[in-house]
Amino acid sequence: MQEKLQKKEGKLGFIILCVLIAALIPLYIVAGYAHPSVDDYSYGKYTAEVWNETGSFGEVLADAWERTAYTYETHQGTFSSVFLMRLQPGIFGEEYYFLTTVFLLGTFIICSILLYYAFFNRIFQAGKVRSWIIAGILSLGAMEFTHVISDSFYWYNGGVTYTFFYSMEALLFALLIYMYTAKKQFFRVLLGIACILLAVFVCGGNYVTSLVTLELLVCICLVTGVSVYRRKKEENAEELKSLRWNFLFCLLVLLAAAVCFIVVVIAPGNAVRQEKTGETTHPIISILLSFTYGAYSIGNCMNLPALLLLFLCVPLFVIIARKSSVAFKYPGLISFFSFCLYSSQATPVFFAQGIKMPYRIMNIIYFSCFVIAAFNLFYWIGYIVKKKPQSMVLSTLESWHEKKFWLFYAVAALGVCFSVAGNISIKAEMDMEGAAQVEVTELPATLSACYSLLTGEAKKYDKECWDRFAVYTDPEFQDVVVKPFTVTPEIIFHSDITEDPEHWKNECVRKFFNKKSVKIK
Repeated sequence: MQEKLQKKEGKLGFIILCVLIAALIPLYIVAGYAHPSVDDYSYGKYTAEVWNETGSFGEVLADAWERTAYTYETHQGTFSSVFLMRLQPGIFGEEYYFLTTVFLLGTFIICSILLYYAFFNRIFQAGKVRSWIIAGILSLGAMEFTHVISDSFYWYNGGVTYTFFYSMEALLFALLIYMYTAKKQFFRVLLGIACILLAVFVCGGNYVTSLVTLELLVCICLVTGVSVYRRKKEENAEELKSLRWNFLFCLLVLLAAAVCFIVVVIAPGNAVRQEKTGETTHPIISILLSFTYGAYSIGNCMNLPALLLLFLCVPLFVIIARKSSVAFKYPGLISFFSFCLYSSQATPVFFAQGIKMPYRIMNIIYFSCFVIAAFNLFYWIGYIVKKKPQSMVLSTLESWHEKKFWLFYAVAALGVCFSVAGNISIKAEMDMEGAAQVEVTELPATLSACYSLLTGEAKKYDKECWDRFAVYTDPEFQDVVVKPFTVTPEIIFHSDITEDPEHWKNECVRKFFNKKSVKIK
């Protein structure tokens, strides 16, 4: 019986792999039609000039680091992200901008899967296949239902500042899990050093990711420290030694992250930037707003398709929890703490900007919502399984997984598909000539990419961008006036210049191409 079940799970894991690959293909194809936008130009101006003058990648890196140091003094302290922002692919040629999606989407999928996989396989010994199934389903869901996918995977400046560092945060905690569960001291030391370096890099990226990283590291250190304190020397001496080493490395990782965070916070450029954006919000008000936004965000993120994807994982959660030696105590306290942790991501934004939440930050909070929701669901299931082993609902789901395997997953998958279809919004309006203009929104990422490709809007947008590029690079035009875009594909379009030549967006483009003025007709 178990052997047959394992074969079925193996086939399901393969199907999920095929679905994931199929979902990624249109997303990568449409990336070929994406183009730089606003801050891509402002941060890439000087590195682009260095590349055009020298053709040396080393010189580009040197210039990027030099200007990152300058930005630290004059604009903002997040040195890791600022350095990467100056290396957007378009500086080497507009035709290479598609590498933005290759880089951002690739790292997100890999790191997201690795985090889930490490958590279930290394901590709860779920097995490779079951861990992969859960990781594949949850990572696919987070990718497909991103709020504004263009801001995370098709706009380099916004994506590299937030989505990429969210991915690196996921990688950091995956490596911590592998460090904690490593059997050989050599690998523990190697992974510990990697975590220290990665913590420095992550905490130099953005305040949202840095704050949550610090909070989680503090919690892990406290739990590990208590475990070391409670262990008796007469017990397993080898396990106690490993636990002490883990505690030491976790403390070093926390210290590295804290020092880096302080370096970012005290940057002189932060005060300069804050003067331009206005006064900060009172810390207490920022925290209260964060809790409000946290509740709103969970309700907004956990729509019917997302809930059904989580439901697909429930039978596996039951099986894993039933076999685990973890006690799953105090689920209410764990849920409250995880909600506080989740909500705290919004605090730096509200503190610095007031009641504003950029889409690129909403996206990474949304990604973490999947992690928090999956963890809490699993923990509560574990609690029920330990408290009431014969729970009828959970036992029934476990039985379906064993005896009605394909029927259960086929029906659940169809439910996801129908719920996705129900979320799609279609609007039809008449233009000036009396023709019907259809607008389709609320599409999952892959369907949005397919829609843009099949309707030809991505190709048309690409042509209009290249037409502008030809004007921008023509030395005869110094006061540039361009036509507005006739199409703005939701999947790849981020923002555009305005009719005001002095608008900051126009200034970004003007400076990059060395023009006197740039505006829309």
